[in-house]
Amino acid sequence: TDDLNLNAYLNLGYVYAWNGKNDEAVATFLKLLDIVPESIAAYRNLISIYALQGKNDKVIEYGEKALEIDSEDYTIMANLVSPYINETEYDKAIGFLEKLIERNQNRPRLYRLLAKAYDGKGDIKKSKEAFKKSYNMIRDITLYERSRSEEHTSELQSHSFISYAVFCLKKKK
Repeated sequence: TDDLNLNAYLNLGYVYAWNGKNDEAVATFLKLLDIVPESIAAYRNLISIYALQGKNDKVIEYGEKALEIDSEDYTIMANLVSPYINETEYDKAIGFLEKLIERNQNRPRLYRLLAKAYDGKGDIKKSKEAFKKSYNMIRDITLYERSRSEEHTSELQSHSFISYAVFCLKKKK
């Protein structure tokens, strides 16, 4: 019955959350945690709602409980970073960010948050280094996307591509 309860409560919580009924969603996920206390999915959803509501204390409270169950959960760690920064718990934020970056080095947002945490801590040198990594990643992504867009546009404008498209459209008639 745990699986049945888990899915029923998760689905009900999702429906409430998607319809903007956050209080009902929170109550549903809390009820689920009463029934299945190790439900990481319930914790993730509960934390997400509290984060949207700006309730850093609740995000931290339930995030830390979730990490007692699964200390390496990427989503839980990622959701704890901003509340830790907002509550000036910079060392905790930096610790999670270092773990997250170790697992996924291609996320500019992680480096921006790392820069913010180091800045809050007063370590300007490390803050600048992290910000520079984020900036360079975004620049590289932008350049790549622009080149792909230009390549795609030139493909679409090529005479052979247009001729082939016209041929296909005539063939459908």
